[in-house]
Amino acid sequence: MPLFDATLSILERSMDVRLERQNLLASNLANANTPGYQAKDLDFEGAMHTAAQQLEQSAHHSHLSNPVNPSQLDSFSLGGEDQSDPFAPPVSLSLPAPPLNNTVPLVEAGGAMGLDGNRVDSDHAMVALSSNAINYGASAKAAAKKLAILTYAANDGQG
Repeated sequence: MPLFDATLSILERSMDVRLERQNLLASNLANANTPGYQAKDLDFEGAMHTAAQQLEQSAHHSHLSNPVNPSQLDSFSLGGEDQSDPFAPPVSLSLPAPPLNNTVPLVEAGGAMGLDGNRVDSDHAMVALSSNAINYGASAKAAAKKLAILTYAANDGQG
């Protein structure tokens, strides 16, 4: 059983996707006066759905290919340094977050086309930037709270 459950991996992925979305939205705003520029946005829900599927497959695969040796848990060895089996695989402390790949779905985000072919709506881009930043902060705070709970438990409730 991993020390860090899927919550931290999902929060990590959420922050990665939000950061990528922030970059796209900032690029849209920076190109608001570029003739012919097509505004882009990231489908956050689609990206998170894909990440959850990858995480589930990764967790399932790691449990099948790297079972935890009970003797490792008894010896408190986390690096495969158990004296009874020096070649035992290390105990997994967390579910690995799948890498952010280029399959993150992009969608058209622009409004009506201007006379120069530009589809950036500056007002929409500013609202989306603010909303995304707030959601990124919420994910960061949730991850910090999760780590604070683990710290509290590791210190036997002593702050």
